[in-house]
Amino acid sequence: MRTLRGIGWRELCWLVLGLVLIVAMRKSLLSYADKLAPVPLPAEFKQRIVTRDFAVTAEGFSLARRYKTVGGFLKEDEARVLKTPGVWVAVPVLLEALHEPTFVRARLRTRDGLEYLSASDKRPSAPGVNLASGEVVPGLPKNGTFFFELPPEALPGAHLEFFSGARQPMLDAVVEIDLGLGKATAADLLAMATEEVDLRP
Repeated sequence: MRTLRGIGWRELCWLVLGLVLIVAMRKSLLSYADKLAPVPLPAEFKQRIVTRDFAVTAEGFSLARRYKTVGGFLKEDEARVLKTPGVWVAVPVLLEALHEPTFVRARLRTRDGLEYLSASDKRPSAPGVNLASGEVVPGLPKNGTFFFELPPEALPGAHLEFFSGARQPMLDAVVEIDLGLGKATAADLLAMATEEVDLRP
């Protein structure tokens, strides 16, 4: 068995080169999750962003403590008040399908990576306004609103994301919009949040 002292300088060079190549290859290899990761498309409010399947224009966002909707517990035509222990975030958008009918989903991603999918079409129940369900058809753009229910402390650093298809996008584009909220600005907006918004037609 040869010792390190018995290895010539040429063999030592090949050994070092081999180690360098192994390290470089490990760094260049992507993990399985990285290979399936979506492609972020940075955007701003009021900017039309086009992806492979859809286009989206987000107008902005507003905060509310509760919503008043149709559909009471006893009578359908009674008003229903939808409260939350946190805060409601409403994001009005224009959605366009480009080639075929598609579902466009929305979520808020917090600074620490938590995800809040938009609320269902029953929270709040506002037909023609809540975009949580229903396809977007080419040639028939949809105006409406995505609603999110989240704790107030999740607002600072949060990003808005839009994507098509599955609940977890893979190998596809995700439109990302920074809400632009730090702790101070989030606190100011929360203090000014509308107490009740009437969504009845």
